[in-house]
Amino acid sequence: METQINGDNLPGSHLIFRGRQMVLGGIELDVGPSKQGQADVFLSAVLQAKIPGLCPGERELQIVLERNDEVVQILNPTIFDVDQTASGETVIQVLGKVMLTSTISKSPTAETTYQADNPLGKAQKKASVQIGPLIGKSQDNTGLARPKRSLNSIMSEMVEDILNRVKRLPPYASRLLNLLGSDAACADKVIDLIKMDPSLVAMVMKSVNSSYYNLRSKVNDLHHAVLLLGFNQIYQLVIREAVRSRMPNRAEFQKIQSHSVILSIVAYELALSCNLMPVTLCTVGLLHDIGKSLLLLLKERNPRFGSFFEMLDDCKIGSHLLRKWNLPRIVCGTIEYQRHPEFSPPEAIPGEFRKSVAVIYAAHLAYDYMSGMRENELPKAFFSGYMDLIDAPETSVDKLVKGRVFRSIVRKIDTLPEEAKKFFELSIERLT
Repeated sequence: METQINGDNLPGSHLIFRGRQMVLGGIELDVGPSKQGQADVFLSAVLQAKIPGLCPGERELQIVLERNDEVVQILNPTIFDVDQTASGETVIQVLGKVMLTSTISKSPTAETTYQADNPLGKAQKKASVQIGPLIGKSQDNTGLARPKRSLNSIMSEMVEDILNRVKRLPPYASRLLNLLGSDAACADKVIDLIKMDPSLVAMVMKSVNSSYYNLRSKVNDLHHAVLLLGFNQIYQLVIREAVRSRMPNRAEFQKIQSHSVILSIVAYELALSCNLMPVTLCTVGLLHDIGKSLLLLLKERNPRFGSFFEMLDDCKIGSHLLRKWNLPRIVCGTIEYQRHPEFSPPEAIPGEFRKSVAVIYAAHLAYDYMSGMRENELPKAFFSGYMDLIDAPETSVDKLVKGRVFRSIVRKIDTLPEEAKKFFELSIERLT
C-alpha cells in the first residue's frame, strides 16, 4: 500500500520499514561496478522524523526512489549506520544492490559515469551514479548545520589519509633510484648516495657477503661491493627494502611481495629479450601490486567500508603513492595502465607507456600460465597487438614462456631468492 509522496529531492522516494512508510528527504546514491546485472549501492538519506527501531544490520526495509516516470528500487538493503540528529531527523546509510536495467541515468539532474563489465576482460572500474542533487545540509547531534558528504568523498579522504601515513622514501633514496635508472649512473655517484643511509650500506654489505653470491673471501669495501653487485641488483635492493619497511610484516602482505618478486624476474627477462628497459620494468614488477597492499591497510583500518574498497582501482592508488615518492613517470604510468591490455587495445593506452605496459602484460600472462592457468583461460583478446609492440613474434604464451623466460632462467636459477627458485623449478618441471 505504497502512495506517492512529494519530496523536495526525488518525488515519490520513500522507505518502508516493518510496514511503516517514511519520506526520504535529502538523498545521495553511489553505485559501483556491476556483477551479473546488479551493482553495489550505497545510500545516504535523511528521514523527516526520528524512527525507533532502525539500527545497523536491519534488513526489514524496502527503498524505492522515483523521479517523474523513473523508478529505482534498492534490492536487499541493509542498514549500515543510523544517526539521530538534534533536530529530530534520522540519517541512515544503507548498503544494497541496484538493477542496472533501471532507468537511473535518464533524470536531467543525474550524473552517469558508470560503465558495465567488459566481456573481453575485467570490468572497467571505479565509476559512480548520483541520482538527484546531493543533499545540501543536515544537522549533527550538536544541532549545528554540516554538509552531507558522498561515499566517494569519504573514501577519498580515507585513501589520502592512508597514503599520507605511508612513509615517503628519503630524498636520497629517490635520487638514487632516478640515478640508477638513468644513463648518467656511475659507481662514485651511486656510492655517495648509498653512504647517506647507514642501513642501506649494511644491506648492501650483507647482500654481497651472503651465500647467495658464494664469494671465497669476505668483502669489506663498499666500492668493491657495488661493483660486484652491479647497479641492477642495487636498484632492486633499494626497491625491495622500501616496500618491505613500509608495509606490515604479515602473511597477506608477504604473499603480495613474493608474487611481485617473481613477476619482476619474469618482466626483467622479457624486457631484456626485447631490449626494452629491463631495470625499469623489473622495478615495475616489484611495485606493481603496491596498491593492493594499500587497500589491505584501508580494509584493516576501516572494516565497515570493506566492500566498497573492493571497488577502488588499486593500480591508480599504487601509481598515486609512487608519484608521491617521486619515482620516474614511466614507472608510475606503467603501473596505472597495467591491466588495460586485458580489455583494451594498445591505442587505449598513452603512447609513452604502451611498450612498457605490453611487457608487464606479457609478464602477467607468463606468471599465470606458469602458475597453472590454461592458455585459453588467459585474457588474450588483444594479445597479438601488444606482442607486435615489443617485436615479439610468439603467437602463444606457451612459446613466450619457453622461448624468452625458461631459456634464460635455467642458467641463473641457483642465484634466485628461494621462493622464486621453487616457483620456476616447479614450472619448468610441469611445462617441459
